[in-house]
Amino acid sequence: MVCAVAALFILETETWFRRQARHLFIVSILTVTTIYMGFVAYAVAHVIGRQEKQAKLREIYVSGNLFKCRVLSIRPGDNGGNYEPQDVKRLEHDVDVWRKTTTVWLNGNFGPAASVRFLEVANFSNLCWGPRDKDMICDTQYGQIMNRLTNDLRNLSSILESTAYND
Repeated sequence: MVCAVAALFILETETWFRRQARHLFIVSILTVTTIYMGFVAYAVAHVIGRQEKQAKLREIYVSGNLFKCRVLSIRPGDNGGNYEPQDVKRLEHDVDVWRKTTTVWLNGNFGPAASVRFLEVANFSNLCWGPRDKDMICDTQYGQIMNRLTNDLRNLSSILESTAYND
């Protein structure tokens, strides 16, 4: 807006500029053009940066959802009620690494409020995940991992939606 007003002023006072010095009109137009191009370059860089952040958020969200698709072995002779402990530990480790790297990335790109929102557990749901044994008891360690992961993904989804329109 400022550049448009300045350009209009220069064009309207072209005769005055030409009387003062021949090169003053051209220098003024070039100055306003340069400033305008700087604003355009800044706007383009801002849009590109925003799109890159959105793409990374979607990538993080998808990678977190892939943990729900992981197939774990059921412990033999356990009436189908628990997964193999090493599979559950590996899943827990991988989810923890994902959570930590996501938190660091959110903090670095959107600030501490986004990383705190991601780790928020106020809306935590406690559901039974995985197979149940003959007494209908769930694998509690696996259930805790999946409940926390589901909560993290819900929070990440909120961040993704809120950053899609603001910045």
